[in-house]
Amino acid sequence: MFRRESVNSFYAALEKLSVLQRKNIWYFLGCPEGSPLPHRTIITDCLGLLNPDEMNDLLMTLFKWAYKQKIFYHHAQKLLPGEMFHIGIDGVWLHHHTHPHCEDAQGKNTCPYCLPRVRNKGTEEETTSWLHACVNFCILCPGGLQLPLYVHMLKAQQLYGKESASNEDHKQECELQSVTVVLPLLKKQLPRLPVRILTDSLYANAPFLHLCKKLGWDHLITRQTGSLKSIKKQCDEREKNDLQKKWYTKKRTIKSPCGGRTEQKLQWFNSIYVDTELIIHVIRFEEIHYDVKGEVLKRADGQDKRFKTEWLSSLLITDRNCFDLMEVARMRADQEDLHNTLKNRGFAAKHEYAYSNPTAWIMWKLLMFVAFWIFELFSFTRGAREGKGQFLSWHDFAGELFAELSQIPIERLLLAPSLQKESLQFRMEFP
Repeated sequence: MFRRESVNSFYAALEKLSVLQRKNIWYFLGCPEGSPLPHRTIITDCLGLLNPDEMNDLLMTLFKWAYKQKIFYHHAQKLLPGEMFHIGIDGVWLHHHTHPHCEDAQGKNTCPYCLPRVRNKGTEEETTSWLHACVNFCILCPGGLQLPLYVHMLKAQQLYGKESASNEDHKQECELQSVTVVLPLLKKQLPRLPVRILTDSLYANAPFLHLCKKLGWDHLITRQTGSLKSIKKQCDEREKNDLQKKWYTKKRTIKSPCGGRTEQKLQWFNSIYVDTELIIHVIRFEEIHYDVKGEVLKRADGQDKRFKTEWLSSLLITDRNCFDLMEVARMRADQEDLHNTLKNRGFAAKHEYAYSNPTAWIMWKLLMFVAFWIFELFSFTRGAREGKGQFLSWHDFAGELFAELSQIPIERLLLAPSLQKESLQFRMEFP
């Protein structure tokens, strides 16, 4: 459904299939052969009667299934750095409306999930628009594996008074509102799971650090200029010390196949005071890329290809684990790519699927995350990687799978050797 990018497109594609081709779809959906499929409005009405929390329960059930199947256990060396599960947090804007998409008889917006955005408030040019936003809590693993764990939809009442805030401040407030609700809920669902939270600089604040400590979860949090300035001051003072420079600094060089190299420098500062009963450890990291001539490479914008940042760690930093922690902290960027995939690589996250029914469109969005979860894990199986080959994208490969499902007779598909077995086991391959 999501690969067709709209409900109408999916049904239009079904209408073009012959009776023989539809036979496979009926079998796949578990419907009697020749029976009419429910009209899209019936599906929308049905989804509108459901509780969105049940779909988040399904995401949790999928994760617990993977855990019990020992997928993480058998591949712990590649999936669980430090023998820990890593949860990333990131917000995403889904839809933008210039007019209410769900209104009462007086024309007022009745969608509880529409977050109002007011421009030029109090002037003759004042305008109001609305957006839908969610915050995704996702299991992140090395090699690019990303499994959504919980999707929190923001409600307008949670952001009351922020209607005129800048886009950046508004997005940050969306994320901050969600963590105090969702993280304790996840802790209750996964009480014994060893977890490390990976976040951007938005969460570099004492209340969030206290929350992580209360939950008993580790963290690696990006700190940028302007947040927790006292930490910068303490680290700057220590950096002047000769012992700090000698014993708490490491460098390494990574040679590239093309003849260039990457220089990495890392400093760490343990036991930095933040607040009462709150001590953290700091990693300062700098990376510079050089070409084969030894000159600094340039980015597309003409700037030097350098990367410099700082992370706040709950784990004591040593010369043995400092580079490992750095690599774990950089996994968080993969979550932003997840949202890019949902929007631009075949899941059509910007499409609402149910325009006038608030609960139904949320259910469609949560189903989209479920579909992503299933296809994401499938993409790391040996069979999927061999079937896709080196040149197809995963988007195009999914299209070929749908084509095979509709064009190859079901009797022939069922004769496949793998389907003759009583149980089917997928072999996972993680880079």
